[in-house]
Amino acid sequence: MVADSAILAPTMHGYRRGYRRFRKWLEKEYCGARGHSFPCSEDDIDDALAAWMASEMTRNPNRGNMELCANARRYILHYDSGSLRLKYSARMIAGWNKLVPPAATAPISRGLMLLMTQWFLDDDDLEMATIVSLSFECLMRPRSELLPRLMRDVSLPGAAADWTGSDCGALRLHGTKAKAHDCVDLLNDVSTFLLSIWQGRRADEGAGPRDRLFKLNSARMRLRFYECLEALGLGAATDHSYRPHSLRHGGATHMSMAGSSIRDIAHRGRWASDKSAEIYISAGRATEAVFPASKRLAKRARRLLRRPFRLLLHIQ
Repeated sequence: MVADSAILAPTMHGYRRGYRRFRKWLEKEYCGARGHSFPCSEDDIDDALAAWMASEMTRNPNRGNMELCANARRYILHYDSGSLRLKYSARMIAGWNKLVPPAATAPISRGLMLLMTQWFLDDDDLEMATIVSLSFECLMRPRSELLPRLMRDVSLPGAAADWTGSDCGALRLHGTKAKAHDCVDLLNDVSTFLLSIWQGRRADEGAGPRDRLFKLNSARMRLRFYECLEALGLGAATDHSYRPHSLRHGGATHMSMAGSSIRDIAHRGRWASDKSAEIYISAGRATEAVFPASKRLAKRARRLLRRPFRLLLHIQ
């Protein structure tokens, strides 16, 4: 038997949105209309969760709803991982994952990423330049991994060299898609330099360790992303298949085309298995994305690829 506290558990960062929707449905449909109390056994929880999944996915069968359902299940399992299995709901998620596969997005090439970073720096938007470069070079999910980060999550290279014996920095992650705690290595590359400057600006603004590292919300970040691509001559969002997640796709594909092993890419991108990393890598699609829309952009991209740190000259 599972106590009611497993369902009424305190919030778990990263999964609470899906859980809140399940809890609301549970109070209205399961407990109110049927006159039942909150489920307190594994079978009852499994049955209620599967019923909610069926209503969510049938009403609007898309990847977003499936992710909410999966997160609600993870939320519950987190508080009783020793005994709960919820096999019925697991089979439902696996089945819907096959019926509604992930939407394809074109990987952004390194040249295009550098052009985007330059455009944001020219527009005096260091925040978006940092988000774009980190998403690509660290294979990060912009919405779920970057935007929620706090100031205290950043350890720049060399900050803890006396304790760790390494000059490598880290960006700590909490409540990600795969793990409760994880981190990204910060190397001496463009994204780390931009991050150090942006963190310094946030500190000068009075941001403390518990304040958010980035001020943008998800909607504003996406709007700026598409504004940049349109300004570079790639058209509106409906004219291409680039999405903010394309930066993560492009970073993984770039590593593959540069000769990195699948194991190294999976480690860098924090994928649980090599097979998961292989999904993100497609040399054919990447080759199409290597060449921007015009010869002028291609020439600018080649200059940046030869000397990427010249981007620092654009910081205002």
